[in-house]
Amino acid sequence: MPTTRIYPHTIHGSMLQALPQIARFLNNGNPTYSGPRWQIIQAYSNGMRETPNDPGNIDSFVDAIGWPNGSVAVGDWIVLESQDSLNTNHFQVYLSPASNGSANIMMMPQCGFNTDAPAATPPAFPTASFGLSSGTVYSIAGLGTSASYSVVADEGMAAFVFSRLDGLPRGWTYFGEVNSSRPSGSPPDDRPYVVWTNTSGVYWDDATVNTVRTFNRYSPLQVSGTNTWLTGTVNGGSPVYFEAAGGSQIIHNTTTIDTLLGTNSVLPVGVNFGGGIHRHFMGFLRNVYSMHADVTSSTSTSSYNGTTAGRHFRYNNSLSGTDAALTIAWDGSTAFP
Repeated sequence: MPTTRIYPHTIHGSMLQALPQIARFLNNGNPTYSGPRWQIIQAYSNGMRETPNDPGNIDSFVDAIGWPNGSVAVGDWIVLESQDSLNTNHFQVYLSPASNGSANIMMMPQCGFNTDAPAATPPAFPTASFGLSSGTVYSIAGLGTSASYSVVADEGMAAFVFSRLDGLPRGWTYFGEVNSSRPSGSPPDDRPYVVWTNTSGVYWDDATVNTVRTFNRYSPLQVSGTNTWLTGTVNGGSPVYFEAAGGSQIIHNTTTIDTLLGTNSVLPVGVNFGGGIHRHFMGFLRNVYSMHADVTSSTSTSSYNGTTAGRHFRYNNSLSGTDAALTIAWDGSTAFP
């Protein structure tokens, strides 16, 4: 079973500073926070493209030293590979600073990144790659200057939650595995990998659940021997929430909050491809949940950290405080930094 790892509320002056540290965490090279041990496939910096001597050690780079030194430039990139989780299948992911305050991401669900290609930025991607659409990267929303960067990850997924220092939410994304609902299907859904591309939607908005289909994936079902992209406003996936019986609003909406015993509930969020071809409920996100809309009414950073039912969480919600909060798990025993 996958093991949850956290890179919590760390302040960086820019995405150029943050992304090398996030890559280091995913590779399990952070001296403070244990990571999920994703392996490095290749990286590019200082005009050099390099496969590390030790894929499990970001400090083994000799030429692409911007990544271990934390001094990358716009257009530099790194490709990491997930590890055994629900099964022995892996994906690869491309991370690249797109500006001082934003990053580009590309999912490679069948791996296959070509490490023998010439040095280039961006590199060529395998045919089976997707972000915003087939073969197109997606970007996580810009943050400007100093910001708080939080990551929750395990062997098969990662979620980024980024906020300004005044606590205002600015961006989030999820990429990798969900807990698949069809591992024994025909064919089995044994590569249940998604990306969330609505990176500025930093809370769960039940008013747009049927129109914002920004979970993208590579369908497990082949047509004429070829897998199909499930992306866009028709074929893309949408989040699935718990709703009150007979109602049309998520339980965590401000009008339907259930704080009977003085504590907030934390509920799972599903992924459903239900608007176009290859309709299916894919499964539930890991380590990312929904929480009550009223968890904060303040813009201070500390108000985005909390405890409920003996478990600690980090959360973002809309500035109006009416939508369900997006929540990542913490360790259940210590205060979120």
